[in-house]
Amino acid sequence: MGYETDLHRARRVHRVLVVDDNEDAGATLAEVLSYMGYETRYCNRARDGLRLAADFHPDTCVSDIGMPELDGYGFARMLRESGRHPGIRLIALTGYCTDKDRALAARAGFDLHLSKPVDLPNLLAGMGETLIAESTATLNSQTAPPSCTTANDSDLA
Repeated sequence: MGYETDLHRARRVHRVLVVDDNEDAGATLAEVLSYMGYETRYCNRARDGLRLAADFHPDTCVSDIGMPELDGYGFARMLRESGRHPGIRLIALTGYCTDKDRALAARAGFDLHLSKPVDLPNLLAGMGETLIAESTATLNSQTAPPSCTTANDSDLA
């Protein structure tokens, strides 16, 4: 069906594609987001993620970096270069969180770089969503270790 109009996007639920070779982490994140009202899809290989994105038309894609066959950097580049997802928000969610890793993620086309374990309020903010405190309060009741949270092109200048 090609691309969707902004009006069409405004009338439907935010779609999120999660790509992570760690099935426990990826499937759980997709399930939590689904529970919160997002339409989600999950796959554990980047190449499958490219095919799924073509059919699902996600608003946001959350991807791991370190995956077999095709890593998250290649996945992001290929998704951007396809031209089929002009408004997609790409978020790297990874254990790779050095300054070099953040720079590589930005160059590959990621809009945001978050470290594992996921900090749900930061992820939702990165998706452009407002946090509804009651729906995430119990999910974030544990104190997470400090993360190397975000990086975008302006952080690299």
